[in-house]
Amino acid sequence: MGRKKTVFNGTIDIDVDFSGLEPRNQLDAQFVGFDWLDLDEVDTDDQDYFNFAVRDESVEEFRKRVDDLSLTFEERGFSTSYWPPCFGTDGKPRDGRGRIKAAKENGERWMPIAVYDYSKCDTLLNHVTNGILANLHDPASRPTMKDFVKAGVFLINRSEIDYTDVAINDWLFGKAKVRLFLKGQSTYTSIINQIKDKVDNGEEALVDLRESGDWKSWIKTNLGLDDRKDYILTAVNNVTYVNRTWCENILPAIKRNKLPVNIILYTKSDSPDTARADVKKFVDAIHTHYETSYKMVNNNIIGMNIDIPPIEQRPYKFIGCCPQFYGLHCGVDKNGNTIIQDHLISLKKYAQAEEG
Repeated sequence: MGRKKTVFNGTIDIDVDFSGLEPRNQLDAQFVGFDWLDLDEVDTDDQDYFNFAVRDESVEEFRKRVDDLSLTFEERGFSTSYWPPCFGTDGKPRDGRGRIKAAKENGERWMPIAVYDYSKCDTLLNHVTNGILANLHDPASRPTMKDFVKAGVFLINRSEIDYTDVAINDWLFGKAKVRLFLKGQSTYTSIINQIKDKVDNGEEALVDLRESGDWKSWIKTNLGLDDRKDYILTAVNNVTYVNRTWCENILPAIKRNKLPVNIILYTKSDSPDTARADVKKFVDAIHTHYETSYKMVNNNIIGMNIDIPPIEQRPYKFIGCCPQFYGLHCGVDKNGNTIIQDHLISLKKYAQAEEG
C-alpha cells in the first residue's frame, strides 16, 4: 500500500498486512491489491454506497448494525484478520457501507480497502452477487435468508436471472454461494420458494431506506436547504408523524407568522405500494386538520362563514418526496442507465408506478 498511517486507535501504524488471508471470492473479478480509502472524500449518502438488493434490513436494523460496528472499532480497532471492504478499480464500493459509515462517525480518516478489477463482467447480477459474497467477514452481519430472497427477486425482475428452477439454483448455489452463509436443505428450499412466491405476487421495486439524518444530509448536498430553517422532513408511516407535523411545526409557524412551512416526505416502508398509499394518507390528513380548524371556527360564528383557502394558499407546502424507488427515482432504470439522484420527487410523480 506504500503509505504509513496511524488509524483505528493506533491498531494500524504501517502498511496493512493481510498476507495471511486468501483474497475474498468475487464473481468474475480479479484481485488487484490493497489501498487506503480517504474517508473525508467519501459521501455515504451517494447511492453508490447503498447496495440495493444486498441487505433486507429496516432503517432501525441498519442503525443498530452501524452502532455495533462503531463500538467494535472503538474497543478493538481494525483487525487485519478479516478482509477489508471491496472496491472496484473504478473507485466504487461493492460492499462495506456499514463499516465505512461507522468509521466516519468515529472520526477516522483512513480505511484499508481491497481493490478488484470487475471490468471483465460488471453486470447488475455480478454487482448484487458480489455484494453478498463480500459480506463473508467479521466484523459484520452475514447475509440472512431475507437478503438472499430480496436479491433473487430483484435479479429476476431485472431480467438478470431467468425465472426457472435451474437458473435460480445456479445463481443461489453456484454464484451467490449460499452454503457459505446458511445451512440446511430446508433453508435453501424456503429461499427458493419465497423467491418464486414474491415474483408470482408481483413484488418488484426496491426502496432506498435511510435514516432521517442521511436524508437531511442528502437534501443539504443536493438542494442546499437547511433542516428546520428551509423545510421540515417527516416520515409518513403512521398518524404520529401527521400529528407532530401539524402540532409541532405548522401551528407554531402560523403563530410566529413564519410561512409557508415547506414539507418533505419520506417512507420507512420497504413496499413502494405501501409508501404511495401512506403519502396520500399523510397529505390528506394534514389537509383535513387544516379544514377542520376552519369548520370549528365557522361553527362558532353566527351570521357569517369563512371560506377555506384553496390548497395553494395554505400555510404549508409539500415540496416533494425523497427519491427512494429503485429504477424510478434512483439506481438503474430498465434500460441499464444510472438515474441521477439529485432532486425531490413531486407528489404527482411519486404516486405513479412509472416515471412520467
